[in-house]
Amino acid sequence: MNGNLLDYSFVEFSVKAAPRRWLPAIQLEGSVGEKVDYLQGRLGDGANLSLSATIRPTDHLELQGTSSHEWLDLDSGRLFTAQIDWLKATYIFSARSLVRVVGQQSQVERAGSRTDRSLSLSGLYGYRVNFQTVFFVGYGDSSITDGAGKLFCDRRSVFMKVAYAFQR
Repeated sequence: MNGNLLDYSFVEFSVKAAPRRWLPAIQLEGSVGEKVDYLQGRLGDGANLSLSATIRPTDHLELQGTSSHEWLDLDSGRLFTAQIDWLKATYIFSARSLVRVVGQQSQVERAGSRTDRSLSLSGLYGYRVNFQTVFFVGYGDSSITDGAGKLFCDRRSVFMKVAYAFQR
């Protein structure tokens, strides 16, 4: 800000593993150290941590999830804390048919202000008629906090899609 160049240091890390057939992916990544408050052009201490995993409890069901946590502390105290959680469940009925549900929630607490939350949910059904034709139908909605801090539905959508590949 104001043409000042900020010099800061931090440590980044990433640890990945694929320990079992039913747990094909687990990952912890993030950064810890000095962080920038881009709005005011100042330095503070903070971190951004993320834990992700893929779980396959059966041959037909796959669960993927991520939880992320971030914060920034200044000399005057904590500027913000943010938490984002995401989960996707996919159930494959056959080589032609599947259902997918995705949910995400986020919460941001800012110093001296209210907490903002959002929640979204979507569902999708897909059917492959043949190798060239795919049919999808889905639903999605999202909710956010109002001025009183209560969640209300922000938007809803329903869609249908047919994809076909033309041959020459």
